Amino acid sequence: MALNLSPETGVKLTKKDRAHVLKKMKQGWKATCLIPDYIFDENGDIQLKLNTITFDANSGVMSDTVKTVIYNREVGELPVPTKTGYTFAGWYTSKENGNQVINTTIIKDDITIYAYWTPNKYIVKFNANSGTVAIASKEVTYDSTYG
Repeated sequence: MALNLSPETGVKLTKKDRAHVLKKMKQGWKATCLIPDYIFDENGDIQLKLNTITFDANSGVMSDTVKTVIYNREVGELPVPTKTGYTFAGWYTSKENGNQVINTTIIKDDITIYAYWTPNKYIVKFNANSGTVAIASKEVTYDSTYG
């Protein structure tokens, strides 16, 4: 098979070879591209293999919930979600006890990653309005009982 390579078009099969690949694929053959990080698409063209990262903000808020990355490459910049009363603690491979995913993590499959959150701590000051209180202030954790 002959390949045409260029920075503008990437990897392309000649018209004859593309027709051959398509014919074999329609006959049920599995086309495997031996060029690292590339695959045959449904049209018989050779394309970079891509993976999808789906972001689960875990009750947080974010604008983009999906990112496409190149197979076997670093994921690059990751979004930072927000959640009232919490500090974002990073992206992880499962809702609990997952491995952390950072911008240099290499992805080889489609994956869902989950936001981890740390509850914020606050100092509550008590004002007795000219009276007295036993405790002048107390550190409390957001969304926790502090009685």
